[in-house]
Amino acid sequence: MKEVRLKAKEKKIKVVVGLTNSADSQVAAYLLNRQGYEVLGITFQYAAHPSKLNDHASASPTDELTHRCNIDNLKEIKSFCQKLGIQHLGFHSFDEFRDQVIDTCVSFRLKTAENNPCFNCAKLTLSLLSQKAKDLGADFISTGHYAKVHFSQTTKSYFLNAANEMESDQSFYLAKVPQEILSKLILPLGDLRRSEVRKIADRQNWDGAEERKFSDCLEGNSFDQYIQKNVSRSLLKSGNIVFYQDDLSVGTHEGLHLQNFGKKVVGNLYPTTPPSDYVVVDVNRYNGNVYIEKRANIFCKRIFLNDVALRKTAVLTKPKSIIIKIEASPQTHEGIIHFKNNNSCLIVLTKRINKLFPSGTHVTIYEELIGGRLSVLGSGRVKYEVKFLNIKKENNENKKVLDFEF
Repeated sequence: MKEVRLKAKEKKIKVVVGLTNSADSQVAAYLLNRQGYEVLGITFQYAAHPSKLNDHASASPTDELTHRCNIDNLKEIKSFCQKLGIQHLGFHSFDEFRDQVIDTCVSFRLKTAENNPCFNCAKLTLSLLSQKAKDLGADFISTGHYAKVHFSQTTKSYFLNAANEMESDQSFYLAKVPQEILSKLILPLGDLRRSEVRKIADRQNWDGAEERKFSDCLEGNSFDQYIQKNVSRSLLKSGNIVFYQDDLSVGTHEGLHLQNFGKKVVGNLYPTTPPSDYVVVDVNRYNGNVYIEKRANIFCKRIFLNDVALRKTAVLTKPKSIIIKIEASPQTHEGIIHFKNNNSCLIVLTKRINKLFPSGTHVTIYEELIGGRLSVLGSGRVKYEVKFLNIKKENNENKKVLDFEF
């Protein structure tokens, strides 16, 4: 946190904090309030039928999606703000959530591509917070994300570093935040462990302060049913399940929208199909065929990214050693990045991974600082391309090998 921000006690600097039922956002507000900021709590309700200040949210057809961003009880957030002595405002923002999160996820799912809704949700929330800050005359915005904002005197621009604890780090959600928002963003939890934040919430004995659950959002049966109810049947193409290596049909499925690259195939395999952990490796969008392979046979060594946004200090003229995170996984992977034209790049991993990453998968690129800390260099999204390592000849016929990379 910059020194100018720590001088809040000399002059009441107003900051709007995005508040949910999570302990993370509430501890962020608590810490800023203790540092002397004028804190204003803001809650965006992303449910189709929002709860009232004194009631629990009621169920609705759209709420069947059970997304994590829904606020279960505004009464508890209002009670927290009263205890802290800060003002609280709530806004119904379902239209924005539907347009920028739900509809985007539906579009990607119909293309059998990956679109983690948490990245879209973080982008939407920061955009809404920034707009409300302008409307309310606030100087800064804040959230409970675990990351750190810094300012470069060389480029006169802001950039992100990973949180001190890699298990808690959430810098990947903020990797593409534009400068106009990053310059106003305060992240009080960047130097803390999640366990320390939980202890602060427990000591304060706040009602309803929950530990954030990071389970799948907009996934599973509820989202599949939502798509079936809201998308034209002509777009939900069914077809056969086919072995990738020999083009043998081994089952059927009820729609490409049910399939995810690199994940377990969803469908009905014939009784004669040998049991195994089969995952989707390719699809044919014209005839609806889904191609599968055994999970143990899939390896990734190279990742091609497009829609790449890089920090101003990035040197694009030569390959660079980097570390990446894939989606929201705390696991890191080392590799070499080769910059290409049109905001794209190729990452060659030091060690191959026994996974497949579909188009749209978010990849955050880091450079390692002295002491082992990570600084966000940029972010991009996977462009899926299958390439065979070699061709085996058996009985004078070309046969695809099982191990392949993209």
